[in-house]
Amino acid sequence: MSIDPDGSAASGRVRRAPPPLLAATVEGVERRTPRLTRITVVGADLAGLTDPEPAASLRVLFPSRGVTELVLPRWEGNEFLLPDGRRPARPRPRPAPV
Repeated sequence: MSIDPDGSAASGRVRRAPPPLLAATVEGVERRTPRLTRITVVGADLAGLTDPEPAASLRVLFPSRGVTELVLPRWEGNEFLLPDGRRPARPRPRPAPV
């Protein structure tokens, strides 16, 4: 059994606090190379955004293909889920043409 810093017994799986959802607007899209695109976003929610850890990451949510409205997922312990229980779609890398 492990002990929490406050002295109580740890109770299994750790549930992380949900990361904040920040709204942003795409201001520019620039094709840098055939496999790299720079997307510039702006928005009041981004003020003060920092990367507190060396390996910090940022997840960008886009509407699914064929959908024009973004449906925000809910935080379920350690993952985001859509209202129907599916995980949000993530862009997949495409192989470079040969």
